[in-house]
Amino acid sequence: MATVLVVDDEPDLRELVRINLSLEGHTVLLAADGDQALEMVAEHPPDVILLDVLMPTLDGWDVLGAIKREPGLVNEIPIVMLTARTEEQDRARGAIEGAVWYVTKPFTPSELVTAVDQALSGEPEPVKRRRAQTDALRRLARLQRGDVEDATATASPRLTRLEPQSSRRDAARVAPLAVTQARLSTNCCYRSRNWCRTSWTTRCTSQDIRAHAAGRCCRSGRTTC
Repeated sequence: MATVLVVDDEPDLRELVRINLSLEGHTVLLAADGDQALEMVAEHPPDVILLDVLMPTLDGWDVLGAIKREPGLVNEIPIVMLTARTEEQDRARGAIEGAVWYVTKPFTPSELVTAVDQALSGEPEPVKRRRAQTDALRRLARLQRGDVEDATATASPRLTRLEPQSSRRDAARVAPLAVTQARLSTNCCYRSRNWCRTSWTTRCTSQDIRAHAAGRCCRSGRTTC
């Protein structure tokens, strides 16, 4: 069986995870925050890490990035995000940053055990990581195109330092996302309703995009409209 490091600032949840994984024969180590987790990883690298996102001092994203930047075998420890953050962009960010699995709270014991088994079995961690990153980028591309349900509400122009920003020539293709940006900023396609019609959910037309280039739509000089 494996050694599993559980990183979460909630004592009750750490104990719940410990009990369930111990019943499966795993050795479970517990860390209450990101700093303690990094110390434990440096001293005794576990076989897999279950990592919460929202924690004091170093959050889960910081811990994930620090481990994946480490040289040697430490950065090949499979990491499973264990978090209450359920948005699609959070799942994608976890994969892009280097996690191989993502479990949302609340979870069942079987989901927990399956996640650990999946992280430990099969192909080496670097292969799983690359596959997870590729799948996440494909999901982001579908979000940008509006192919996923409620894409205008969940899409984000840039999630992590690893994701390139859309170029101006892509503006017409990602119009639903652009309208969402307009609603959030109140700077773009807002005061001139002739260009984006009267509904925030209405797609900007190619004429609207050309209007931006002429300075008649995005008065603030934003690069998308």
